[in-house]
Amino acid sequence: DTDVAPPAAEPMVDSSLPDTMQPASALSLPVDPLTPTLVTGEDAINFFAQHGSSSPIKFVHLVKADSGIIFRPYDLLVVKPKDVGTHYYTMSSAGLVHVAPNTASEFIPLAEWMRQSTNFNMLRSIRFYKYYLHTKIFNLWRDNVKFKLYCNQRAKIQGKLFLAKDSFCDPLLELKKHMLDLQSVSVLDLGSRNFESSTFLEQQAVKRSDAAKAFEDVCEKIQKVVQRVTENVANL
Repeated sequence: DTDVAPPAAEPMVDSSLPDTMQPASALSLPVDPLTPTLVTGEDAINFFAQHGSSSPIKFVHLVKADSGIIFRPYDLLVVKPKDVGTHYYTMSSAGLVHVAPNTASEFIPLAEWMRQSTNFNMLRSIRFYKYYLHTKIFNLWRDNVKFKLYCNQRAKIQGKLFLAKDSFCDPLLELKKHMLDLQSVSVLDLGSRNFESSTFLEQQAVKRSDAAKAFEDVCEKIQKVVQRVTENVANL
């Protein structure tokens, strides 16, 4: 004969003791076999709203439902006491107690929880909040695509732009400096207050001679820069 283990004893509730002194296993399990199965937080709320303090289940344990990346703080699932972990809720006909590690437990009346949940669901039904995450991700994707296209275009221009080439960038800046020096050379001396024609002509002749020497010096510098660039390009 095969030995059959006796069925486990059902937890008993002592009616002479208050609810706070009853065993947790007895209070969290339904006594009435006709009691409906509680799955979600909404089921538990409806159950306690219907039965009140006279319900066969005195309290239940709940945890947050896994909603992925969607923020749903009021979606709860009923679990067994052994599966609650360190972050969970307990619900009774009076309200919910939020238990979290390293923080004080928080009590929320059932009516207040229902009000907050309703307001949250109403806000989530508004288009801005409903599609906020989708819009944010799409905008991030669009900005990244635009930046990638910009980087590709910048790389193409960098390879073709005359000013961006190492062989021409520094020489062009040097030529720009020489051209500014050439532009600053004055060919007329208009600061003298002597109005005698002979003296004025002599002063202008000296000024033009000095300017011609400055022009020659600048042109020589420009020619040296051009020759250096030509040699560098030829050696590439």
